[in-house]
Amino acid sequence: LVKELGLEPECQPLQVERLLQVWILNCFEHSDEPLGYSTYFMSSFMSHSCYPNAVWHYDGDDFVLRARCDIQANDEVTVSYLSEDTLLESTASRRRHLKDSKHFVCDCVRCTATADPCRGFRCPACSKVSLAFGPATGDKVDVGEEEMTSRKCEHCGTPLGRGQAAMLNSEEKLLESKIEATERGIAKRGIHGKHKDLLEQLEKDVQRAEKSLSQHWLLDKAWQLVGDLQARNGRPQDAETTMRKRLEFQANAYPCLSGANAWMLEAYADMLLRHQRCTLEPQITVPDVAAAQKLAPNAQRVYAQSLRILRFMFGVQHEYYLGVQRKAEMLDKELARYNLGEGATS
Repeated sequence: LVKELGLEPECQPLQVERLLQVWILNCFEHSDEPLGYSTYFMSSFMSHSCYPNAVWHYDGDDFVLRARCDIQANDEVTVSYLSEDTLLESTASRRRHLKDSKHFVCDCVRCTATADPCRGFRCPACSKVSLAFGPATGDKVDVGEEEMTSRKCEHCGTPLGRGQAAMLNSEEKLLESKIEATERGIAKRGIHGKHKDLLEQLEKDVQRAEKSLSQHWLLDKAWQLVGDLQARNGRPQDAETTMRKRLEFQANAYPCLSGANAWMLEAYADMLLRHQRCTLEPQITVPDVAAAQKLAPNAQRVYAQSLRILRFMFGVQHEYYLGVQRKAEMLDKELARYNLGEGATS
């Protein structure tokens, strides 16, 4: 790079590398196409937390910072260096992302907790969901069978034996490999196909995993694939059930406002409309009174939940909020034609 730009002898390669690393470790994504990054003076001083009390977004070229929970006087203002989706992954996975991209091991309140609500396992002794088997400790990034051995279930107090820890860790890795295999299969065959055989196999894999894993981010990732394929294969009720599983996981995984949860709620409401033969673009149209009766008031309430989160996180002028508000208002009007509904935007 130094030679290509003709910077020698005034600038040495090591100096350029140091400057690039300073920029990379302090910048934010600005655009997807083309991929672009920006560095802002004030925001570059903000620390990361996996339980951030602030969230940022762009308003044109302006950097906007908003509180996402109560902030007390003298509290440090923190943001997430991770995406909203990644905040729902396990402590070990989040630490791995940050280690790879920002070169530090996170020690925020979530990453040092004694329970990990994104990596739950079923206790071999009592079958209840334990969140105490999977957390990362100290400056650990990966937590395998060695670290899990002897950890006690918070419900029955029984410690994990080495063989039990190995089994749970093996089932976790197996599910991750099955998810990756399904994603490769879909990518190879085409993302718009029904892929019925891939769905049937993944459903079997998930059923097996659910015997050992629960309240686990990899299950959520698998359910995302399963639900999408269920909808493509004409199984709307199964797809809705799978979506509700994802929403339950998210509600238990993250204790604060979550953009990922807001977008999932929006997707769930969209799904409910599609399954009642509604058009969504260019405007929402409910085909008949039977469809309207099934949608009211549940779909309105789901949009309203999404709007509440987006309003606090991004404000009422942001495109995220305005997009959902538009759908909610159109649905309200359609249901009002049938004298139904309670008003998602009221």
